[in-house]
Amino acid sequence: MKAGSRGLEIEVYLNKDEASKLQKELILNGTLLFDNTGLPPEQTPIKRDIPFTIILDEKYNDAMGVIQIPPKVYFGTAKEFFIVIYQNHLENLLETKHTGDKFYTSGKISFYLED
Repeated sequence: MKAGSRGLEIEVYLNKDEASKLQKELILNGTLLFDNTGLPPEQTPIKRDIPFTIILDEKYNDAMGVIQIPPKVYFGTAKEFFIVIYQNHLENLLETKHTGDKFYTSGKISFYLED
């Protein structure tokens, strides 16, 4: 799994084996490369790896959830975070090779299925 973030725009790339593992085990761990360099100058440049976990909830729901630890800190300084996706998002990913959603007030998360 590859994952990167440019500010609050997260992209996660899964291969078919990882998507299958998520479907069976309902959880998948990875590391996201966070990078906000070159974004508005009022932000301190940060480029670092952040551990994260994708959790598959077998219910159907429109919204993906992002939970960061600790809460209420700048996303780039979080110790770790969790992405909760629902069955319909995984089905979309497997069928169309892409799914995504918005989170917080200005965040965007996209999942891609690689061949």
